[in-house]
Amino acid sequence: MGEAFGCTVCGGDQCHEELVEEVFHIGEQYVLVDRIPAAVCNRCGDLTFSADTVEQVRVLVHGEAEPAKSIRLNVFEFRRQSKAAAAMPGD
Repeated sequence: MGEAFGCTVCGGDQCHEELVEEVFHIGEQYVLVDRIPAAVCNRCGDLTFSADTVEQVRVLVHGEAEPAKSIRLNVFEFRRQSKAAAAMPGD
């Protein structure tokens, strides 16, 4: 990565490039985009995408491209529990 890196989350100044996957909520459906090039902060792991990459992903998910494959996706809803109900056995 030729340009200076500055993590907006932790302030770290070093990163490595990695291919990552991200899930996007588009209308009523979720879309997974795989193999997105990202700068990954070496300190906290936060992902940063170049403006060009963001635009390419936008065109991909909003365009007429055919997905490489389809997968089933289970959706769980997180519900807060009271502290007493959430306590671990033996606490």
